[in-house]
Amino acid sequence: MPSPITALGNNNFVIRVRLGKDENGKLITRSETHHCPRGINEAYEILGKLKEKFKNKKAKKKPKSLTLKELISIWNCEYSEIRHGDAAIEQSGYLQKRIVSALGHKKLSSITSSNLNTFTKDLANVISNRTKKPLSTETVHKHQALLRQLFKYARRNGYIELDPSENMTMVKVIKDKDREKLLTLDEMALLSEEIKKASLTNQAAFCLLVELGLRREEVCALTWDNIDFKKQKIKINQAIIRASKLKKGYIAPTKLKDTKNTSSERELPISSVALKLLIRLKENNNKLQDYYRTLPRYGEANADFVFISNKTGYAISPDSLSQWIRRISKRLSITKTSSHKIRHWFATIMAERKVNPKITQQLLGHSKIETTLKYYTHVSDQTKQNVCKEMSDFIQSIVTGN
Repeated sequence: MPSPITALGNNNFVIRVRLGKDENGKLITRSETHHCPRGINEAYEILGKLKEKFKNKKAKKKPKSLTLKELISIWNCEYSEIRHGDAAIEQSGYLQKRIVSALGHKKLSSITSSNLNTFTKDLANVISNRTKKPLSTETVHKHQALLRQLFKYARRNGYIELDPSENMTMVKVIKDKDREKLLTLDEMALLSEEIKKASLTNQAAFCLLVELGLRREEVCALTWDNIDFKKQKIKINQAIIRASKLKKGYIAPTKLKDTKNTSSERELPISSVALKLLIRLKENNNKLQDYYRTLPRYGEANADFVFISNKTGYAISPDSLSQWIRRISKRLSITKTSSHKIRHWFATIMAERKVNPKITQQLLGHSKIETTLKYYTHVSDQTKQNVCKEMSDFIQSIVTGN
Protein backbone atom coordinates (compact mmCIF):
# COMPACT_ATOMS: atom_id res chain seq x y z
CA MET A 1 0.00 0.00 0.00
CA PRO A 2 1.58 3.33 -1.03
CA SER A 3 2.57 5.86 1.61
CA PRO A 4 0.09 8.76 1.87
CA ILE A 5 2.95 11.25 1.47
CA THR A 6 6.01 11.12 -0.81
CA ALA A 7 8.75 13.78 -0.64
CA LEU A 8 9.95 15.13 -4.01
CA GLY A 9 12.58 17.52 -2.64
CA ASN A 10 12.56 21.30 -2.15
CA ASN A 11 9.57 20.92 0.20
CA ASN A 12 7.38 19.48 -2.57
CA PHE A 13 5.21 16.47 -1.70
CA VAL A 14 2.84 14.11 -3.45
CA ILE A 15 -0.15 13.65 -1.14
CA ARG A 16 -2.44 10.65 -1.66
CA VAL A 17 -5.89 10.03 -0.21
CA ARG A 18 -7.18 6.46 -0.03
CA LEU A 19 -10.87 6.25 -0.94
CA GLY A 20 -11.47 2.56 -0.42
CA LYS A 21 -11.73 -0.29 -2.96
CA ASP A 22 -13.67 -0.84 -6.13
CA GLU A 23 -15.80 -3.90 -6.91
CA ASN A 24 -12.69 -5.86 -7.89
CA GLY A 25 -10.93 -5.11 -4.63
CA LYS A 26 -8.53 -2.61 -6.23
CA LEU A 27 -7.43 0.31 -4.06
CA ILE A 28 -8.78 3.69 -5.23
CA THR A 29 -6.66 6.78 -4.49
CA ARG A 30 -6.59 10.48 -5.37
CA SER A 31 -3.26 12.33 -5.38
CA GLU A 32 -2.15 15.96 -5.55
CA THR A 33 1.26 17.68 -5.49
CA HIS A 34 1.76 20.52 -3.01
CA HIS A 35 4.59 22.85 -2.03
CA CYS A 36 4.88 22.88 1.78
CA PRO A 37 7.30 25.51 3.18
CA ARG A 38 6.94 24.05 6.69
CA GLY A 39 7.85 20.58 5.48
CA ILE A 40 6.32 17.21 6.36
CA ASN A 41 4.08 18.58 9.14
CA GLU A 42 2.35 20.94 6.72
CA ALA A 43 1.98 18.05 4.26
CA TYR A 44 0.08 16.03 6.87
CA GLU A 45 -2.16 19.03 7.55
CA ILE A 46 -3.01 19.19 3.83
CA LEU A 47 -3.62 15.42 3.86
CA GLY A 48 -6.31 15.96 6.50
CA LYS A 49 -7.95 18.68 4.39
CA LEU A 50 -7.92 16.47 1.29
CA LYS A 51 -9.58 13.65 3.20
CA GLU A 52 -12.33 16.04 4.18
CA LYS A 53 -12.62 17.13 0.55
CA PHE A 54 -12.93 13.58 -0.79
CA LYS A 55 -14.83 12.00 2.11
CA ASN A 56 -18.09 11.87 0.15
CA LYS A 57 -16.40 10.23 -2.83
CA LYS A 58 -15.59 6.87 -1.22
CA ALA A 59 -15.56 3.89 -3.58
CA LYS A 60 -18.13 1.30 -2.57
CA LYS A 61 -18.78 -2.25 -3.63
CA LYS A 62 -22.24 -3.59 -4.15
CA PRO A 63 -23.68 -4.61 -0.76
CA LYS A 64 -24.24 -8.24 -1.73
CA SER A 65 -20.63 -8.79 -2.83
CA LEU A 66 -18.88 -7.19 0.15
CA THR A 67 -17.27 -9.42 2.81
CA LEU A 68 -16.72 -8.43 6.43
CA LYS A 69 -12.94 -8.36 5.85
CA GLU A 70 -13.40 -5.91 2.98
CA LEU A 71 -15.74 -3.79 5.10
CA ILE A 72 -13.09 -3.59 7.83
CA SER A 73 -10.53 -2.51 5.23
CA ILE A 74 -12.79 0.31 4.00
CA TRP A 75 -13.71 1.31 7.56
CA ASN A 76 -10.05 1.54 8.56
CA CYS A 77 -9.24 3.53 5.44
CA GLU A 78 -11.92 6.09 6.25
CA TYR A 79 -11.53 6.40 10.01
CA SER A 80 -8.02 5.35 11.05
CA GLU A 81 -6.41 8.71 10.31
CA ILE A 82 -9.46 10.92 10.82
CA ARG A 83 -9.61 9.67 14.42
CA HIS A 84 -5.88 9.07 14.58
CA GLY A 85 -4.74 8.43 18.12
CA ASP A 86 -8.22 7.76 19.46
CA ALA A 87 -8.19 4.81 21.88
CA ALA A 88 -11.08 3.17 20.04
CA ILE A 89 -9.01 2.96 16.86
CA GLU A 90 -5.78 1.96 18.59
CA GLN A 91 -7.48 -0.89 20.45
CA SER A 92 -9.34 -2.16 17.40
CA GLY A 93 -6.18 -3.55 15.78
CA TYR A 94 -5.89 -6.68 17.90
CA LEU A 95 -9.67 -7.07 18.06
CA GLN A 96 -9.96 -7.11 14.28
CA LYS A 97 -7.56 -10.06 13.98
CA ARG A 98 -9.95 -12.46 15.71
CA ILE A 99 -13.00 -11.05 13.92
CA VAL A 100 -11.37 -11.37 10.49
CA SER A 101 -10.14 -14.88 11.28
CA ALA A 102 -13.61 -16.12 12.26
CA LEU A 103 -15.99 -14.04 10.12
CA GLY A 104 -13.87 -12.14 7.60
CA HIS A 105 -14.65 -14.44 4.68
CA LYS A 106 -18.43 -14.14 5.08
CA LYS A 107 -20.57 -11.84 2.91
CA LEU A 108 -22.22 -9.09 4.93
CA SER A 109 -25.63 -10.09 3.62
CA SER A 110 -25.19 -13.64 4.93
CA ILE A 111 -24.09 -12.78 8.49
CA THR A 112 -26.82 -13.30 11.10
CA SER A 113 -27.14 -12.54 14.81
CA SER A 114 -26.74 -16.29 15.35
CA ASN A 115 -23.31 -16.15 13.67
CA LEU A 116 -22.31 -13.30 15.97
CA ASN A 117 -23.54 -15.11 19.09
CA THR A 118 -21.61 -18.24 18.07
CA PHE A 119 -18.49 -16.11 17.57
CA THR A 120 -18.96 -14.63 21.06
CA LYS A 121 -19.39 -18.07 22.60
CA ASP A 122 -16.24 -19.39 20.90
CA LEU A 123 -14.34 -16.25 21.91
CA ALA A 124 -15.00 -16.94 25.59
CA ASN A 125 -12.95 -20.15 25.26
CA VAL A 126 -9.94 -18.52 23.58
CA ILE A 127 -6.73 -18.55 25.65
CA SER A 128 -4.89 -15.25 25.81
CA ASN A 129 -1.26 -15.37 24.67
CA ARG A 130 -0.34 -12.84 27.35
CA THR A 131 -2.14 -14.14 30.46
CA LYS A 132 -2.43 -17.82 29.41
CA LYS A 133 -6.02 -17.64 30.67
CA PRO A 134 -9.40 -17.47 28.88
CA LEU A 135 -10.25 -14.00 27.56
CA SER A 136 -11.95 -11.79 30.13
CA THR A 137 -15.59 -10.79 29.71
CA GLU A 138 -14.36 -7.23 29.20
CA THR A 139 -12.26 -8.30 26.20
CA VAL A 140 -15.14 -10.30 24.72
CA HIS A 141 -17.41 -7.28 25.18
CA LYS A 142 -14.89 -5.09 23.31
CA HIS A 143 -15.05 -7.46 20.33
CA GLN A 144 -18.84 -7.20 20.36
CA ALA A 145 -18.73 -3.40 20.61
CA LEU A 146 -16.42 -3.25 17.58
CA LEU A 147 -18.76 -5.52 15.60
CA ARG A 148 -21.64 -3.18 16.39
CA GLN A 149 -19.62 -0.20 15.15
CA LEU A 150 -18.81 -2.02 11.93
CA PHE A 151 -22.38 -3.05 11.18
CA LYS A 152 -23.76 0.39 12.02
CA TYR A 153 -21.23 1.83 9.58
CA ALA A 154 -22.26 -0.74 6.95
CA ARG A 155 -25.95 0.08 7.31
CA ARG A 156 -25.32 3.83 7.32
CA ASN A 157 -23.40 3.57 4.05
CA GLY A 158 -25.90 1.28 2.33
CA TYR A 159 -23.85 -1.94 2.39
CA ILE A 160 -26.61 -3.80 4.30
CA GLU A 161 -30.31 -3.29 4.90
CA LEU A 162 -30.62 -5.04 8.27
CA ASP A 163 -28.10 -4.86 11.13
CA PRO A 164 -27.54 -8.36 12.64
CA SER A 165 -25.66 -6.90 15.62
CA GLU A 166 -28.89 -5.34 16.95
CA ASN A 167 -30.05 -8.78 18.08
CA MET A 168 -26.62 -9.91 19.30
CA THR A 169 -26.58 -11.07 22.93
CA MET A 170 -24.10 -8.79 24.70
CA VAL A 171 -22.01 -10.35 27.46
CA LYS A 172 -22.15 -8.85 30.94
CA VAL A 173 -18.78 -7.39 31.87
CA ILE A 174 -17.37 -8.73 35.14
CA LYS A 175 -14.61 -6.41 36.22
CA ASP A 176 -11.51 -7.70 37.92
CA LYS A 177 -11.63 -6.58 41.57
CA ASP A 178 -7.88 -6.00 41.61
CA ARG A 179 -8.20 -3.60 38.69
CA GLU A 180 -10.87 -1.65 40.58
CA LYS A 181 -8.70 -1.28 43.68
CA LEU A 182 -7.77 2.33 44.30
CA LEU A 183 -5.03 4.01 46.28
CA THR A 184 -5.56 4.43 50.01
CA LEU A 185 -5.05 7.85 51.57
CA ASP A 186 -1.70 6.69 52.97
CA GLU A 187 -0.61 5.46 49.53
CA MET A 188 -1.68 8.73 47.92
CA ALA A 189 0.37 10.64 50.51
CA LEU A 190 3.38 8.41 49.74
CA LEU A 191 2.91 8.93 45.98
CA SER A 192 2.59 12.70 46.45
CA GLU A 193 5.86 12.82 48.40
CA GLU A 194 7.62 10.96 45.60
CA ILE A 195 6.14 13.32 43.00
CA LYS A 196 7.85 16.26 44.74
CA LYS A 197 11.16 14.89 43.43
CA ALA A 198 9.91 14.99 39.81
CA SER A 199 10.22 17.79 37.24
CA LEU A 200 8.16 20.95 37.69
CA THR A 201 6.07 19.96 34.65
CA ASN A 202 5.15 16.59 36.13
CA GLN A 203 4.51 18.05 39.60
CA ALA A 204 2.01 20.58 38.25
CA ALA A 205 0.28 18.03 35.99
CA PHE A 206 -0.07 15.55 38.88
CA CYS A 207 -1.42 18.30 41.14
CA LEU A 208 -4.24 19.09 38.69
CA LEU A 209 -5.09 15.40 38.26
CA VAL A 210 -5.45 14.89 42.02
CA GLU A 211 -6.97 18.24 42.95
CA LEU A 212 -9.57 18.50 40.17
CA GLY A 213 -9.97 14.94 38.86
CA LEU A 214 -9.26 16.08 35.29
CA ARG A 215 -8.98 13.71 32.36
CA ARG A 216 -5.40 13.27 31.17
CA GLU A 217 -6.32 14.58 27.70
CA GLU A 218 -7.69 17.74 29.32
CA VAL A 219 -4.52 18.32 31.34
CA CYS A 220 -2.23 17.90 28.33
CA ALA A 221 -4.36 20.28 26.20
CA LEU A 222 -4.17 23.20 28.64
CA THR A 223 -2.75 26.47 27.34
CA TRP A 224 -1.82 29.53 29.37
CA ASP A 225 -4.96 31.25 28.08
CA ASN A 226 -6.98 28.65 30.02
CA ILE A 227 -5.55 29.82 33.35
CA ASP A 228 -6.75 32.97 35.11
CA PHE A 229 -4.07 33.72 37.70
CA LYS A 230 -5.97 36.64 39.23
CA LYS A 231 -9.23 34.78 39.81
CA GLN A 232 -7.43 31.47 40.50
CA LYS A 233 -9.52 29.60 37.97
CA ILE A 234 -8.83 27.18 35.16
CA LYS A 235 -10.97 26.74 32.05
CA ILE A 236 -11.39 23.32 30.45
CA ASN A 237 -12.48 23.68 26.82
CA GLN A 238 -10.45 21.20 24.77
CA ALA A 239 -8.68 17.85 24.86
CA ILE A 240 -5.67 16.44 23.06
CA ILE A 241 -5.06 13.34 20.95
CA ARG A 242 -1.56 11.98 20.66
CA ALA A 243 -1.29 10.39 17.25
CA SER A 244 0.75 7.21 17.00
CA LYS A 245 3.86 7.06 14.81
CA LEU A 246 3.12 6.50 11.14
CA LYS A 247 6.66 5.49 10.34
CA LYS A 248 9.92 4.96 12.17
CA GLY A 249 11.56 8.15 13.37
CA TYR A 250 8.58 10.34 12.51
CA ILE A 251 6.90 12.31 15.28
CA ALA A 252 3.23 12.27 14.30
CA PRO A 253 1.20 15.48 14.68
CA THR A 254 -0.69 16.05 17.88
CA LYS A 255 -4.34 16.93 17.38
CA LEU A 256 -6.66 19.01 19.50
CA LYS A 257 -10.35 18.14 19.78
CA ASP A 258 -13.41 19.29 21.65
CA THR A 259 -13.98 18.01 25.16
CA LYS A 260 -15.72 14.66 25.57
CA ASN A 261 -19.16 16.31 25.82
CA THR A 262 -20.69 19.74 26.32
CA SER A 263 -20.74 19.22 30.09
CA SER A 264 -16.98 18.72 30.00
CA GLU A 265 -16.51 22.39 29.19
CA ARG A 266 -16.20 23.90 32.63
CA GLU A 267 -14.41 26.47 34.77
CA LEU A 268 -12.86 25.23 38.01
CA PRO A 269 -11.15 26.92 40.98
CA ILE A 270 -7.52 26.02 41.68
CA SER A 271 -5.77 26.00 45.04
CA SER A 272 -2.92 28.28 46.07
CA VAL A 273 -0.57 25.25 45.91
CA ALA A 274 -1.48 24.52 42.28
CA LEU A 275 -1.31 28.23 41.46
CA LYS A 276 2.24 28.57 42.80
CA LEU A 277 3.35 25.51 40.81
CA LEU A 278 1.83 26.93 37.62
CA ILE A 279 3.47 30.33 38.16
CA ARG A 280 6.86 28.67 38.62
CA LEU A 281 6.25 26.49 35.56
CA LYS A 282 5.42 29.49 33.37
CA GLU A 283 8.60 31.26 34.47
CA ASN A 284 10.59 28.09 33.75
CA ASN A 285 9.03 27.68 30.28
CA ASN A 286 9.83 31.29 29.41
CA LYS A 287 13.48 30.72 30.30
CA LEU A 288 13.62 27.67 28.01
CA GLN A 289 12.10 29.31 24.91
CA ASP A 290 15.45 29.45 23.11
CA TYR A 291 15.95 25.74 23.79
CA TYR A 292 12.43 24.82 22.65
CA ARG A 293 13.01 26.59 19.32
CA THR A 294 15.71 24.02 18.53
CA LEU A 295 13.30 21.08 18.92
CA PRO A 296 11.53 19.39 15.94
CA ARG A 297 7.97 20.33 16.87
CA TYR A 298 8.37 23.93 18.06
CA GLY A 299 6.00 26.29 16.28
CA GLU A 300 3.98 23.48 14.68
CA ALA A 301 0.77 24.93 16.05
CA ASN A 302 -0.16 28.35 17.32
CA ALA A 303 -0.79 27.20 20.87
CA ASP A 304 1.10 28.10 24.03
CA PHE A 305 0.84 24.82 25.94
CA VAL A 306 1.31 24.66 29.70
CA PHE A 307 2.91 21.22 29.82
CA ILE A 308 5.69 21.03 27.22
CA SER A 309 7.80 17.99 26.31
CA ASN A 310 11.56 18.54 26.54
CA LYS A 311 11.95 16.15 23.58
CA THR A 312 9.62 17.82 21.09
CA GLY A 313 8.85 21.30 22.38
CA TYR A 314 5.15 20.51 22.04
CA ALA A 315 2.41 19.32 24.41
CA ILE A 316 3.22 16.27 26.52
CA SER A 317 1.53 13.02 25.55
CA PRO A 318 -1.45 11.68 27.56
CA ASP A 319 0.11 8.21 27.29
CA SER A 320 3.45 9.38 28.68
CA LEU A 321 1.66 11.00 31.63
CA SER A 322 -0.11 7.75 32.53
CA GLN A 323 3.00 5.62 32.03
CA TRP A 324 5.02 7.93 34.28
CA ILE A 325 2.47 7.56 37.12
CA ARG A 326 2.38 3.77 36.65
CA ARG A 327 6.18 3.54 36.89
CA ILE A 328 6.26 5.50 40.14
CA SER A 329 3.48 3.45 41.76
CA LYS A 330 5.31 0.27 40.76
CA ARG A 331 8.59 1.57 42.18
CA LEU A 332 6.89 2.42 45.49
CA SER A 333 5.20 -1.04 45.59
CA ILE A 334 1.77 0.53 46.15
CA THR A 335 -1.55 -0.14 44.45
CA LYS A 336 -1.10 0.05 40.68
CA THR A 337 -2.57 3.33 39.48
CA SER A 338 -2.83 5.63 36.45
CA SER A 339 -4.17 9.06 35.55
CA HIS A 340 -7.64 7.58 34.99
CA LYS A 341 -7.59 5.77 38.34
CA ILE A 342 -6.64 9.04 40.02
CA ARG A 343 -9.79 10.54 38.48
CA HIS A 344 -11.75 7.57 39.88
CA TRP A 345 -10.02 8.07 43.25
CA PHE A 346 -11.05 11.77 43.23
CA ALA A 347 -14.71 10.84 42.65
CA THR A 348 -14.60 8.21 45.41
CA ILE A 349 -13.14 10.72 47.88
CA MET A 350 -16.00 13.08 47.00
CA ALA A 351 -18.45 10.29 47.78
CA GLU A 352 -16.78 9.42 51.08
CA ARG A 353 -16.83 13.10 52.08
CA LYS A 354 -20.58 13.10 51.31
CA VAL A 355 -20.25 15.81 48.66
CA ASN A 356 -23.47 16.38 46.72
CA PRO A 357 -23.29 14.19 43.58
CA LYS A 358 -24.42 17.12 41.40
CA ILE A 359 -21.34 19.08 42.49
CA THR A 360 -19.08 16.11 41.76
CA GLN A 361 -20.76 15.73 38.36
CA GLN A 362 -19.94 19.35 37.48
CA LEU A 363 -16.35 19.03 38.70
CA LEU A 364 -15.73 15.88 36.65
CA GLY A 365 -17.62 17.13 33.59
CA HIS A 366 -20.01 14.16 33.33
CA SER A 367 -22.98 14.62 30.99
CA LYS A 368 -25.16 12.20 33.00
CA ILE A 369 -25.58 11.99 36.77
CA GLU A 370 -25.78 8.19 36.44
CA THR A 371 -22.09 8.14 35.47
CA THR A 372 -21.18 10.06 38.62
CA LEU A 373 -23.34 7.89 40.87
CA LYS A 374 -21.42 4.79 39.73
CA TYR A 375 -18.34 6.23 41.40
CA TYR A 376 -20.32 6.69 44.60
CA THR A 377 -20.64 2.91 44.88
CA HIS A 378 -16.85 2.53 45.17
CA VAL A 379 -16.47 3.60 48.78
CA SER A 380 -13.79 2.12 51.03
CA ASP A 381 -14.33 -0.85 53.36
CA GLN A 382 -13.85 1.44 56.36
CA THR A 383 -16.64 3.71 55.15
CA LYS A 384 -18.94 0.71 54.72
CA GLN A 385 -18.11 -0.45 58.25
CA ASN A 386 -18.82 3.02 59.64
CA VAL A 387 -22.20 3.17 57.89
CA CYS A 388 -23.14 -0.33 59.10
CA LYS A 389 -22.13 0.59 62.66
CA GLU A 390 -24.24 3.77 62.53
CA MET A 391 -27.24 1.77 61.32
CA SER A 392 -26.64 -0.91 63.96
CA ASP A 393 -26.48 1.71 66.73
CA PHE A 394 -29.62 3.38 65.37
CA ILE A 395 -31.62 0.13 65.28
CA GLN A 396 -30.36 -0.84 68.75
CA SER A 397 -31.47 2.51 70.15
CA ILE A 398 -34.99 1.87 68.80
CA VAL A 399 -35.13 -1.67 70.23
CA THR A 400 -33.69 -0.82 73.65
CA GLY A 401 -35.14 2.69 73.89
CA ASN A 402 -31.69 4.14 74.70
